[in-house]
Amino acid sequence: PIPCVPWQSQTSGQYQRRVHGELPFVTMLANQLDDAAVEVFERLRTKKKDQTQVKWMTMMISKGKGGAIVTEKTADVNKDQLEIDALKAFLTALCDSGASKVPRYGAVSFKFKIFFVSWNSDDGKIGTKMVYSTCREGVKNKLTGIHFDIQGTDAGTVDPAIFEKN
Repeated sequence: PIPCVPWQSQTSGQYQRRVHGELPFVTMLANQLDDAAVEVFERLRTKKKDQTQVKWMTMMISKGKGGAIVTEKTADVNKDQLEIDALKAFLTALCDSGASKVPRYGAVSFKFKIFFVSWNSDDGKIGTKMVYSTCREGVKNKLTGIHFDIQGTDAGTVDPAIFEKN
């Protein structure tokens, strides 16, 4: 095993690890779910007469805002749209139906159930994949009322049939 030596950052006071004099491993758990993203999720989860209900949402880690996890795209409930068409629109926005290499988180209401989906492509950049993987559970735990959890890594793991089965 490689010995790790804890050290305290002069600026933040957080303990980090240094391996054989390399650059310190930056703590990735600092990413927080933005309050506005939680509000959008609540509109997805609940039906209130004074608010437009959200059908799906996608989230990303922002480059600004100190790495906060923010809402990227949303779609409101459209009574004329079929459930499966809304799901396909969500999957296109989240991961280009399995073709995107850029990680994202998302939530969709499908057949009266709420799905939390994390997209982290097998072909993506290692560093970005690590950040999204590390923050995933924290994001999911902050969003209450999730029925099913899907971890997408390729087109087969985000196929609409997976959602139908649940």
